[in-house]
Amino acid sequence: MIHQDIREWVAQMMRLDLATASPAELAKLEEVAKLAEAQYVRQLMNLHEYRPLVG
Repeated sequence: MIHQDIREWVAQMMRLDLATASPAELAKLEEVAKLAEAQYVRQLMNLHEYRPLVG
């Protein structure tokens, strides 16, 4: 799942139509999507199978 997928999923959960959303609604969407994306990344990093790439 990438940022846009998470953003669309959050908009769906908020019952927000992206085509007609106000600037305030879009700002709230971005705020909630950032939190959801951060949680998603934390969960991935906690997986037993997760191995960070070595640079």
